[in-house]
Amino acid sequence: MGPYSQGDVARMREKWYKSAIIDLIFDGGRYLSIYVIKYQYPNFLA
Repeated sequence: MGPYSQGDVARMREKWYKSAIIDLIFDGGRYLSIYVIKYQYPNFLA
């Protein structure tokens, strides 16, 4: 693992989880809005 203490590893992992969850939420929102625009408002992109 290297020169990291257990607390450092836990903190880094928590930070990574948080950013991964935020990325998922933003990606999900983007895909959802694309889906809604494409299927609810097909004339919007035509």
